[in-house]
Amino acid sequence: MAESAGSPLRDDASPLPTSPVVSVPVSPTGVAEASGAEEPSGEAAAQATAVQRTGADYTGTSLKFFHSLGMRKIGSKTIEHVNDDSLVYLVGEHVAIFNYEAKTHRFILKNAKTAHIVAFAVSSNRRYVALSERLLEDNASQVSVYNFNTSSRVRTLSLAHLSKQSVTCMDFSRDNKYLVTVTEPPDVFIYFWQLDKARLLGAVEVKFTCRQVSVSPWAHWKLCTTGTDTLRVWHFADKQLMPIDPLAKKMDYRFTCHAWFDDDKIVVGTEQGDILVLGGENGNAIEMKKVIAGIHDGAAVNCVVAIGRGFICGGEHGQVSLYERTYDSGFFQLFKRLTTSTQRIVDISISPNEESVVCVLEHNEILHFSLSNVDVHVDEQHFCKMLPVGFHCDTVTAVDVCVQKAIVVTASVDKTVRIWNFIKQNLEVCKQFDDEVWCIACHPMGLRLMVGFKFRLCMCNVLVNDLHVCTDFPVKNCREVRFSPGGQYFAAVVVNRIQIYNAYSFELLGSLQGHSSMVKSICWTKNDQGIVSAGFEGAVYEWKLEGMKREDADDNVVKSVAYSSLCFDDTTGMIAAVGTSKVTEPGVTEGEVTLRQIFRGQEQRVVKPGSAISVKAANKLHTSELAICSLSQTLFLGTTTGQLLLYKWPLPENVEPYQRYDIHQGEILFVLLSPDEKYLFTVGEDHSLFMFDVDIILEGRPVSRKSFNYAAFDDVSYVLQHEMDDRVRTIESYKVQLDDFKREREKEVAFIVEEEKKLRESFEADAANALRELEEKVVRANRERDKARTVMMETEKQLESLHMKAAEELEGLYQKRYEEQQAKYKQLKEEKDELVVRYEANIFRMERAQEEEMAALLTHNREVLAKLTTEADDLRTEKQRLTRENEDMFQETCMEYEMELEGIKAEAKEKLKKEADEREAAKSQSAVFKKKFDSLQAQIKDLKLEREDIQKQVSRKEKKIEDHEKAIKALRDEINNRNETISTSEKKILELKKQTAELEKLRYVLTFKYNELRKEVAPKEEKIKAMNESIQEMDEELEKAGINRDTLKATLQEKEERLVSVMETIKTNAQRLSDQERLIAVLLRDLTEVVAVNNPTTILSDLAEVVSEYRSKYHLEDPTQEREKNTEFERQKEYMTAQISSLRKNTCHKEEHLRHDNVRKTSENTMLVKEINDLRQEKKNLTTKLGLAEMHLKETRALVAQQTRTDGGGGVLGGTATSST
Repeated sequence: MAESAGSPLRDDASPLPTSPVVSVPVSPTGVAEASGAEEPSGEAAAQATAVQRTGADYTGTSLKFFHSLGMRKIGSKTIEHVNDDSLVYLVGEHVAIFNYEAKTHRFILKNAKTAHIVAFAVSSNRRYVALSERLLEDNASQVSVYNFNTSSRVRTLSLAHLSKQSVTCMDFSRDNKYLVTVTEPPDVFIYFWQLDKARLLGAVEVKFTCRQVSVSPWAHWKLCTTGTDTLRVWHFADKQLMPIDPLAKKMDYRFTCHAWFDDDKIVVGTEQGDILVLGGENGNAIEMKKVIAGIHDGAAVNCVVAIGRGFICGGEHGQVSLYERTYDSGFFQLFKRLTTSTQRIVDISISPNEESVVCVLEHNEILHFSLSNVDVHVDEQHFCKMLPVGFHCDTVTAVDVCVQKAIVVTASVDKTVRIWNFIKQNLEVCKQFDDEVWCIACHPMGLRLMVGFKFRLCMCNVLVNDLHVCTDFPVKNCREVRFSPGGQYFAAVVVNRIQIYNAYSFELLGSLQGHSSMVKSICWTKNDQGIVSAGFEGAVYEWKLEGMKREDADDNVVKSVAYSSLCFDDTTGMIAAVGTSKVTEPGVTEGEVTLRQIFRGQEQRVVKPGSAISVKAANKLHTSELAICSLSQTLFLGTTTGQLLLYKWPLPENVEPYQRYDIHQGEILFVLLSPDEKYLFTVGEDHSLFMFDVDIILEGRPVSRKSFNYAAFDDVSYVLQHEMDDRVRTIESYKVQLDDFKREREKEVAFIVEEEKKLRESFEADAANALRELEEKVVRANRERDKARTVMMETEKQLESLHMKAAEELEGLYQKRYEEQQAKYKQLKEEKDELVVRYEANIFRMERAQEEEMAALLTHNREVLAKLTTEADDLRTEKQRLTRENEDMFQETCMEYEMELEGIKAEAKEKLKKEADEREAAKSQSAVFKKKFDSLQAQIKDLKLEREDIQKQVSRKEKKIEDHEKAIKALRDEINNRNETISTSEKKILELKKQTAELEKLRYVLTFKYNELRKEVAPKEEKIKAMNESIQEMDEELEKAGINRDTLKATLQEKEERLVSVMETIKTNAQRLSDQERLIAVLLRDLTEVVAVNNPTTILSDLAEVVSEYRSKYHLEDPTQEREKNTEFERQKEYMTAQISSLRKNTCHKEEHLRHDNVRKTSENTMLVKEINDLRQEKKNLTTKLGLAEMHLKETRALVAQQTRTDGGGGVLGGTATSST
């Protein structure tokens, strides 16, 4: 059912048989690469429809897609945004991606196995495009999904076994995992696909035509389809698509388009000009909620697109309406209505950032305007601009390329002549005529055009943005006109005659006659001295301008061929001609197109491209499907099937095209080369134009060529004298305004300087007053400092005297203590001498007793060793028992020690209390305590010696105590922490037990509210971003509005002055005409009277009297005419002054209205931002409350469980002590 399955739709998908779709540039290695073939191997590429020549010896021409004009209008979606500044649409046989900011093109070319592309759809993330393709093999259909970034095919959905009809409309789901497709009549099927597995999930056959299908962005199982008279909502469930008719009552509507606005709202457009709002609440069935009637005053709504703030719809007469969402029963309200053009809007596309709007018009044009500042625009015609990719809306009748300028001139049945700059890629001139244009020719300098109509041939001067007709030629039914390469002549074809004119004097130089039927094509030689022509009777003639005679004989006449186009190669002197066989001949069928190489004196070489036409050659429009590149020796031939064939030139025997390019959908009408042979242009009957870069390849390497300097002639153009005068007057008025502005600026600067002086004087006065106050404060502070310094010195003297007294008393006390210690030292020395004598006697006795005991001990030790081994085992067991007992005793000791610590704490508290009291008393008696402190220090020094002796005795106990203290400290910290936790927990348990039930109820309520708020806040957060950006852009646009206002004022003044000059000219001409008519009437009357007299002798005298009387009357009436002119001029001046004053009042009124509107929008934006901030704060508070409630609930449950375990373990304190141990 599909070519590939099991691979997800993403960039890093597993390897598929993807097709490396060719985008610009196109490789010159053959048709498979040039037309986007999917076969990656060389064997598959060899099966292409063209002969491929590659390698180091390759010599020929390679084409690179450069630019295109026009598009194909298909189904419900003609154009779509790829990103914020790029569009995708179909043109010819391929997919074009146009960046309208950089004016660059990329192309996804048609696959070699594909006949043509029917429709396309872009994914929601703008990364993929689905193409509906009709295959060459078995005329089957398939849908291919391509990646925009890599231009590679990532998925293929085959409909070969499902339906023979092509897919005309399709749509992606929002997550890009599903795709819905609809086939064309008569067998209309709706298929629902799972893209990541390329699997068909459901299908249903319908009995009506579907013009549009879409998937709900919020639920991929909901679809909506609209047909001419049907509207259905589909629900996918249980592998089936179930229809729902949202219109309970049958309504006489013809549906045109629809768009999903919300998960439960659909906006539907109708041909009656109404918008239907469908919706369903809380999962209910979708039904009609409201009808917005008369969107465009009864005109049809052709397209509708949803945006974040509402929706945009377009319809007849170029009207675009922007509706904003409301949260009441009205659902939507009109925000802005624009008239972009006079043409019908076919399709609308919105950029992903919702700042740009692109509209497709019915006349094959694309219009663009900004949505971010649409509310501040007053002049609707100036903020819209045409993108340079539009083209003629009807068949192109003539094309020509300029030599010096980079312009292409086209004419069409739509009565327009357009001049395109193919380097800058913009439309320079578009001129609308009253009659249909039959032929056109561009002067080599690019400053003049020859335009042929049915009843006249005219020459036009090319102005900056217009065409000015300078002269007409009495030439009717001219279907072919050509300038000579030098530009001094031009040739016009009138049926079977070729008329030669001088391009500068407009003189008819001669007429070339010799064709017996209509001349279909002519070509000049490069030296301007010869013309080659081809006629419908099958004759190809060469003409020389010298003598206006034909050079060749009748050897080049083939009566069975009707030629349509020819091309002359000046290098070889050969002629290439394309014609259609009028009769069936051996090897050639009737209607078959043949390519012929003609050279004087040689037999014609015939090549059959393999295409045929179904109509007679006489009924065909003029075409020029031949071009020869002399540098690469290549002949370009456009076929009736839309292919461009490349042949070697001159044509060898049994020649085949070495490259084929599928370009247009339909016949290629024109193939033209630029004079420098670097650009190729093709125009087809599908109303599109393609531009190519021509690369010449010699022996496998591209040949570098110097480009023609088109920029040197781009700025050259004709300008009309009255326009120059208008510009001079405008400049003078600008100078006057500039002088006025300078004077006003000087006045403002002087006023500002005066104000600044006043402010500076006031600031200086305030600063002086403040400085005086600060100086006074400094003087007072210095006085207080001196007083404090004297007091401090007196205090220091008193303290010093007290210190000297205390030092004298301390010295006396020290002397007394020294004498006492000296006496003790003598006594202790005597005792030490006695102890030494006793110690030596005892040592002697102990050595003798030790020797006797050593012998006894040796024997005793042997006996004891045996006993000790047995006792050691007993001691080990006893040790283990004692260890257990010691652990129990340690626990009891810890408890006792804790009790002692509590007593010590109480005593310490009492001591601290006493010490605090003593400290307060000591503050008042500092001198007395200082003396006592000195005496105590001396005693402490004595006691330290005694304490050192005591410390040596109790060192072992202190080590044990330190170990116990560390353990006790750790236990005490843990006990304190647990006591604090238990005390706080016991307090919270009582409160939390009461609040648990309420919190459970509150949690459900808050959860429900949180979900509701999240649904409401999610779209509003996106709106916040859009609003913040729109606010910034509104500020910028306000500045631009001021600039536009000044521009409008200048334009208005320019138009006023132009109107004054035109009115003066009209008055002068009218007065002159009336005077001449009156004088002529008087002259005729007098002449009639003279002629009525039959006396020949008096005729001369009467004539002389008439002449003198006419001269006197003429001179007498001149002052009267002058006075009348002055009177009329004063009257017109007063009228125009009144008009200017009224226009100024209107401009001021509009400016005031714009200012009020901006203030209103700013206040509305402020209110919206405030409301959004309040909603955010409310959401944050509710989230915090919910988190706290859940945390309290968890803590309560944990504490209850811990309390239960503690109660079961015999009390909190006992359990804590046990666990700590």
